[in-house]
Amino acid sequence: KEELMSHLRQKSVSDVTAQLFKAHQLDLSPHATLREIEPQQKWEIIDGIQTFIVQKESGTLMVYAGLGTSGLAANTFIFGSLSGIAAGILLSTMLKLLKNYIVPSATVLMGIGYWMLGHAAAFWMVIAAAVCIGLACGLMSPPVMLHVPKVVSPEKRALATAVVSSSLLFGQFVSPYFMSLVTRISGQDSFRFRFSFLAVFLCVAAAGGAFGLLMNSRKTPQPATPTTP
Repeated sequence: KEELMSHLRQKSVSDVTAQLFKAHQLDLSPHATLREIEPQQKWEIIDGIQTFIVQKESGTLMVYAGLGTSGLAANTFIFGSLSGIAAGILLSTMLKLLKNYIVPSATVLMGIGYWMLGHAAAFWMVIAAAVCIGLACGLMSPPVMLHVPKVVSPEKRALATAVVSSSLLFGQFVSPYFMSLVTRISGQDSFRFRFSFLAVFLCVAAAGGAFGLLMNSRKTPQPATPTTP
């Protein structure tokens, strides 16, 4: 605390603070500045487009990381939306290339995006993560809906489509409670842990789905080759 207050008067960041940030995979440039937001309670470190909030909580200094401004956050959503549009354009080609494995592949791509978010140390990594997640969403949803008519009879297709759509929405509803349970069990509540956990969870789910598809393809009887008398 004393070190923080002394450099606050100079609006500079000390070497000790920079080393502590680096130990957590966060690099501060020599041009980083420090300012006070609330007297003896909250401070802000500004380093280019990155911002870090240092806040006193129960006698301990907590650091909350940010990689950009609200305007840059809006641009991140734009990149995610554009990559989703690109995924729609490439969907036909990707279906031919990956066939039944397009959903597991898209799940892995989404996991990569979340992993990059969990380890982002620069804004370009956030943009790359948004592109990966946008592509994954664009490649994942249509094949799921297209697969419904293949596994149900025509008279049950409307009901099956409704069930699949409801399941997707239910998953979105449950996911915050699921992550809350994970953070309580693990004792980790940082955004980096959340994104890293999601990345591992998605990759494990993708591996399970790919394995299930592989086993199902082996069980499916192959058409007999006609023979000539």
